[in-house]
Amino acid sequence: MKKVLLVSLAMDKFSYSAEGRFKFKYIQRRPLLGPLYIFSTIESRGIGCDFLDQSTDSFSVEDLINRINTNDYLFVGFYAQLLVKDKVIEYIKAIKEKCSKKNIVVGGPGYLCYEDFLNNGCDIVCRGEGELTITEIMDYMQGKKRIEEVDGIVYKKNGVINYNKERELINNLDSIPFPAWQKVDLGLYYDYSVLPMRKPFAPMITSRGCLFKCAFCSSPFLWKNIFRSRSVENVLKEIDILVAKQGIRYIIFQDDVFGIDNNWLREFCNSLISRR
Repeated sequence: MKKVLLVSLAMDKFSYSAEGRFKFKYIQRRPLLGPLYIFSTIESRGIGCDFLDQSTDSFSVEDLINRINTNDYLFVGFYAQLLVKDKVIEYIKAIKEKCSKKNIVVGGPGYLCYEDFLNNGCDIVCRGEGELTITEIMDYMQGKKRIEEVDGIVYKKNGVINYNKERELINNLDSIPFPAWQKVDLGLYYDYSVLPMRKPFAPMITSRGCLFKCAFCSSPFLWKNIFRSRSVENVLKEIDILVAKQGIRYIIFQDDVFGIDNNWLREFCNSLISRR
């Protein structure tokens, strides 16, 4: 069975200040929701998936290349944040040097630097929301779709960067599979900046997007200033899974803007209280 390899690289000492190095080593290490959502989406299509998180599972670029050479991966997908952009590029170049025919896809909030990724060996950059796009990328990789038919991507062909049609946002967030919590050891993550935090803990999102346009925030570029929320029932179902199957003792909601819909928040709080 074909498989996909998803990779999240850890920030290194050159990514941030001394204060940041202390924070991300000792204070905060959160599981990344983006790759875990993509993992579940890939598996829901009958394709196997491996996930490497360098923040909890130390590996070098040589280790990664050895893994790629010993597995028949459909493609390697990097989750890119702006702080690890240069490191992702370094790994892409090394992989292409040793495995020139291996397809590499980049997604995540760092996609805004798509030209840098494409000019250094990346084959496809996923723009914005990735769940629907990744399924079409897999179809393309398996010869079921032409690359020109895949919405929401940027790619390079004959030395020219091509921009496909923008991907429409997913209206029904309840249709997205829950993150692949069972594939990570949540006991390895923590966030001591949240004083009442207890391990094991997990982050969640109940919505995507924000209606505001703060100058310092990338949310308007990612979500187009459109706010969408999951149903209360869907959120509670994920909480049940986290508590019953993962033993979670603390949940952090990391929406761009949590509780902006007062009616939703009232229903959620009342439903949560009634379950005690």
